[in-house]
Amino acid sequence: MRASTAWLCIAATVMSCTAVRAETVALDTDIVAVTVYADRALVTRGGTAAVPKGVSELSIGKLPAWIDTGSIRAELSPRGAAEIVEIQVRKEFLATPDDAKLQAAEKAVRETHEQLRSIGDELELLKARREQVEALASFSSEKLPRDAVTRDIPVAHLKELVEFVNEERRAIVKRTRELEGQRLDLGPETEARSKRLAELRKLVRLEHASIVITVEASDAASLSVVARYMTPGATWEPEHEMRLDEEGAVRFMSFARIQQTTGENWNGARVSVSTQSPGKALNI
Repeated sequence: MRASTAWLCIAATVMSCTAVRAETVALDTDIVAVTVYADRALVTRGGTAAVPKGVSELSIGKLPAWIDTGSIRAELSPRGAAEIVEIQVRKEFLATPDDAKLQAAEKAVRETHEQLRSIGDELELLKARREQVEALASFSSEKLPRDAVTRDIPVAHLKELVEFVNEERRAIVKRTRELEGQRLDLGPETEARSKRLAELRKLVRLEHASIVITVEASDAASLSVVARYMTPGATWEPEHEMRLDEEGAVRFMSFARIQQTTGENWNGARVSVSTQSPGKALNI
């Protein structure tokens, strides 16, 4: 039994198709079949949905934004349970600048950068402190011999000065090592957070499409939905292999090498190839 079919509504008739406020039902579909042509592929998706009585929208989301909107077809079964009123394509970005995940990632990157800046600032202060201590040690080593000629210098004073300089040196070295270790530990975390942020920012610029099928049911029903559309990014080419066995028989085999960058996973789908060129016009 052939299911009901609808073409994509265009122009002003679209407005008259959806005068009634419709309930949107997310439709979970799988790619069940793919036909690969020389420069594109025909993708068939199937799924089921429970729809209420009246007008509702079945949304097939997270599709590549570059699908051919003019090629979309849809079918419903069982026949008579519902009628297709309209098929639309809605495009939106996978993420928005005010997305909570994006904001959290930006905050996480700022935190690590602030920690790295704080470590850098403290290392600069330690460097200046080291220079002051070394200047004090150098000044004392030059001044004390001269003073010893004219007056007696208590040994305790010399001891206190040497101990002070050595304690400062040890404290500076210890703290510098601690900070260098902290900065080294923050390196992988900073890289991971920056990578995560870059991925989310790509989503802000990456579009995806949703096929929205408006249906009208005379009563609540469970529908099987099949949607088909063309998408670029797929091609195939033939390969042939000829083998000679030990008995002298020749065996000739042909294969199809398929390449696809459509943005969709075809695992589990029934894949076939065609020599037709759907992009070319046919003159009868």
